[in-house]
Amino acid sequence: MIREMKRDELLKSVREAEYLTQEERQLLQQKRLHELVDYAREHSDYFKTYYQDLPEDYTLNDLPMTSKKQLMPHFEDWVTDKRVSREALEVYFSDLNNIGMPLLEEFSVLTTSGTTGQPLWMVRDSFHGKVHGSMMAVRLMERLGIDPWLDSSRYKMASIIGTGGFHSAVSSFERMKNSSPCPENFLLCSILDPIPEIVANLNAFEPALITGYPSVMAVLAKEKLEGRLTIEPKAIACSAEQLTEYAYKMMKDAFNCTIANSFCSTEGGEVAFNCTCGNMHLNDDWIIIEPVDSNNQPVTDQTMSAGVLVTNLADYLQPIIRYHVEDSIIIEDGQCPCGSKLPIVRLLGRNGENVSFDIDGGSRTIAPVMLDFLPTKTDGILQYQFVQKSPKLLEMRIVYANGSNKEEVDSQISHYVKQLFKDNQMDAVVFEIVDQPPVQSKGGKIKTVVIDF
Repeated sequence: MIREMKRDELLKSVREAEYLTQEERQLLQQKRLHELVDYAREHSDYFKTYYQDLPEDYTLNDLPMTSKKQLMPHFEDWVTDKRVSREALEVYFSDLNNIGMPLLEEFSVLTTSGTTGQPLWMVRDSFHGKVHGSMMAVRLMERLGIDPWLDSSRYKMASIIGTGGFHSAVSSFERMKNSSPCPENFLLCSILDPIPEIVANLNAFEPALITGYPSVMAVLAKEKLEGRLTIEPKAIACSAEQLTEYAYKMMKDAFNCTIANSFCSTEGGEVAFNCTCGNMHLNDDWIIIEPVDSNNQPVTDQTMSAGVLVTNLADYLQPIIRYHVEDSIIIEDGQCPCGSKLPIVRLLGRNGENVSFDIDGGSRTIAPVMLDFLPTKTDGILQYQFVQKSPKLLEMRIVYANGSNKEEVDSQISHYVKQLFKDNQMDAVVFEIVDQPPVQSKGGKIKTVVIDF
């Protein structure tokens, strides 16, 4: 069985799968999918019932969708190990000292940030950790040449992330710190701390590796370019948000070091990594991603999705199978010059809720992804946030890229936004660029489209 693979076998498999043809990887997917689904049917009371009408020779498309709203009320029936109970987790979450500590001495625990309501609880076993750890070691760290820098006895690591909860970034940080022989070599900064305070702490600590959200790393790059931040890291590791071209260039100009980018999720694990060419490669030997439109119908390659269905082929404890997530992606055609045959994916992040405006006594709605796409066409935007302030007013908050012309940026993005409104018969909507920084969401990230009235 797949779950019996040792770490050396997993590392070998991860290296080989990257250079398999698409057809060969699909066969591997199908084998792993059947093992996961069959295990879920046998050990999860929820999936035993949910999959009772599956045909004998089922395929991915025969499996019905799942979602957080559907599964969380049935948590104890969903998990495949009855020791993982709702009561046990409620006790675990009641004490913040448990962040990064194992549940029942063997399981890792994390949650989503809870920005869209009740957080999703995720519990993972050692097999999941070995699979996703092997992918990160081979396809991200080793490929970019930063594997030796993970030795915490020799190098310091700083993370600038959302703190104060059990969400994945801070839980992962605390797990690494707890397992290190040198916990003093780890520094945790909250992104809600004032930037001058973060800069002062980093200058005093002098980390070799910095991890955090791309939007925050870009702000720190600006601090570096303007002389207030003096550190010389060997690598920066970004995750959780879209890494824009401008943010990447800003970090390169400021730090002149290796920049690793991981697109990870609480549900899917390590979904995609960047390569030496700057492209993001989908780890589709262990994670199946199905781009869908707003009606959950498949979209073709080169088309921006409204969401994705995620299947995490390594998650046997809490099966994630065709699980709907509001991430917007585009799967590109062609093969990357780096040599990897894994698909190239462009990631635009969470969509959030649709935005509706009052027009002539009625209501017109646009998807946030339509707004999110506009800054990718505009030169000079490092960080942004659209905020709907009333039924007829949309504001935009911008952090400008170093050296950009503010008036030109404002003019360009205003043109695109107003054209979008015109194309959708929404000319009456007022658009304003305000002199305010983007605000963080409850989980610490910057939500690019928010409703605030």
